[in-house]
Amino acid sequence: MKTNHLLTASAAALCALIVLPICVQANAIAYTVTDLGILSGGVASWASGINASGQVVGGSLAKGNSTNHVLAWTGTTPVELTNPGGNFSRGSAINDFGQVAGRAGIDGGSFAHAIRWTGTTPTDLGTLGGTNSTGHGINASGQVSGSSQINGNGATRAVRWTGTTAEELGHLGGTYSEGYGINAAGQIAGYSYTPANGARAVRWTGTLPANLGTLGGNSSVGTAINDSGQVAGFSNTVLGAEHAVRWTGITAEDLGTLGGTNSQAVGINADGDVIGMSDLIGNTTQHAFLYTGGIMYDLFTLLILGSGITDLTVISDGNSINDSGQIAGYGNIGGQPHALRLVPVVAPEPTSAVLLFGGAVLLGLAPSAVPPNPG
Repeated sequence: MKTNHLLTASAAALCALIVLPICVQANAIAYTVTDLGILSGGVASWASGINASGQVVGGSLAKGNSTNHVLAWTGTTPVELTNPGGNFSRGSAINDFGQVAGRAGIDGGSFAHAIRWTGTTPTDLGTLGGTNSTGHGINASGQVSGSSQINGNGATRAVRWTGTTAEELGHLGGTYSEGYGINAAGQIAGYSYTPANGARAVRWTGTLPANLGTLGGNSSVGTAINDSGQVAGFSNTVLGAEHAVRWTGITAEDLGTLGGTNSQAVGINADGDVIGMSDLIGNTTQHAFLYTGGIMYDLFTLLILGSGITDLTVISDGNSINDSGQIAGYGNIGGQPHALRLVPVVAPEPTSAVLLFGGAVLLGLAPSAVPPNPG
């Protein structure tokens, strides 16, 4: 009957409207893992920053000592960056032109300065008149965020370097402030102490600090910032726990934990996806996490099997997740820490494939075991 055909078509269309959206949303996130290796003769490596094209910056320990060597990876080949004269160096972040921000020992390592590497060549960014400074983040313009002791070393102030000019950023009245991540507009995420010596997460626009507040506890820290000005970090709660936070404007969103007491966020991308570390249930260990779509995932469980990694850690002074969702970190392989690059892939879950096929059958897009009704 024609009426039956119409009812069947309507039912099929209705089922398709119900089933197909479920199929689209039932995709599982997974990550391929690239082992970035270590320096020849070295004993460990780690990754702390990644740029838009997947270039990674981090470091390595040389065999027989604890000296840090700054490394940058294009592909999987580590390139050692020049140490400007001390006994250690550390790379924190890398911009889209391959410039690296970090710090290095100066004058035999008796003090340390913020450094910008272009290629393998270091530029000493100096200080605000004090002895030490450090670089954490770097944007595409080559601006570097960090901190410096002031003349007399009586206080440490958050700094933005443009070229080699250090610009002191405002503070909340305490003796210490620190800038971490920096975005394309030069906004910086970090923290500043108040006169009562409580740390507060801060977003600097120009030199003006915006106090981002806490989750009800006595301190908070901003670690990374995206181009929309969203800040990732962590804060004490009313009960004294430490939770990962994403600030939009000055609104703090508690991202929770992987079941344990504490968590910290260390990176954020343009989509507002956040990565960090969290205690598991029982608080006996921490795992790296990915927070996306309102859910915190154990990042280790999203790794494609066969990587040989026994654990996973993400760290950052600038940003360790890019806008494509690629992540820099490190994990143990054969008992040695190795720098890693994680690249997301999206694969349909088996149940999604079944639902998708079922929806196709209902729409007449796939062969059916039931012959058409000739009436």
